[in-house]
Amino acid sequence: MKAQTDWPRWLAVIQTKANHNSVWDHIKPTLKDKEVRQELLEPSPPDVKTYATNPDAIPEPTTKTLTADQLKRYEMDYKVYKDDLKKWERKQTTINNIDDYIIRTISTYWSVIEKIQGVRERLKALKDHVAPTSYAWEQEVLARYEAVRCSAKASKTEEWLRQ
Repeated sequence: MKAQTDWPRWLAVIQTKANHNSVWDHIKPTLKDKEVRQELLEPSPPDVKTYATNPDAIPEPTTKTLTADQLKRYEMDYKVYKDDLKKWERKQTTINNIDDYIIRTISTYWSVIEKIQGVRERLKALKDHVAPTSYAWEQEVLARYEAVRCSAKASKTEEWLRQ
């Protein structure tokens, strides 16, 4: 991103990648009214104590001290944990890739985010600093319209329509 006018397209690339990997709700820079931020939390493995008949036993319960039924329930929950962990790792990798993309493409706006950690926080800072205001956007559109309107008299109709 080299200029404010690049912001919408630049952010759309990030949002598309984030949506494809189900992480946009975790990193989007702003929330709508009454919208709650979804935190991306690493799943916790099941605790053997939870499945033991006597969880406070000394020494601590292990998978070897569980009954067959307890071990079966523990193993099922552990499989669910492993699946959740894979999903979390995939999402975390996507967020890290987006962070790398931000760092690689931000060019002149690096000073805005150089001391900020986290994708969401960086996007928020950039939005606050770089995203054009409604007024600036209106002025840009009006200037483009005026340039095209003035050049229409000197150019061919097809060329003018293409612009």
